Amino acid sequence: MTTLLGESVTVSTLVDLPAVLSREDHAWIKQVYQRCQPLHAEPIAPRVVPYFTDASLLLPALGDPPCIILGPASRRWRIKPTNTACSADWRRAEQLYGDIIRDWMASPPATKVKNE
Repeated sequence: MTTLLGESVTVSTLVDLPAVLSREDHAWIKQVYQRCQPLHAEPIAPRVVPYFTDASLLLPALGDPPCIILGPASRRWRIKPTNTACSADWRRAEQLYGDIIRDWMASPPATKVKNE
């Protein structure tokens, strides 16, 4: 990047935190995908996204449970200063998050730590 910007521009790292990445074959992660799929016309797949999340600090403190970054807004609104979602998106999210929480609470304790 510094090559593109030239020598008159200084680039420095402000925040450097570990990545958050859960195994996509983890039972609970697969369950979340199954819950989400009916809300999408196309097949959903895991993606790596290049933005900051406090999960990189919280997960180790919680025993490294599996983690998914999941929001109610449509993709065109994500990670923008004007993030917004319509009320129907919020109602669907409320139902989805409730189902995901119930699944988590019903899962065996051993699957809730060390992202294994």
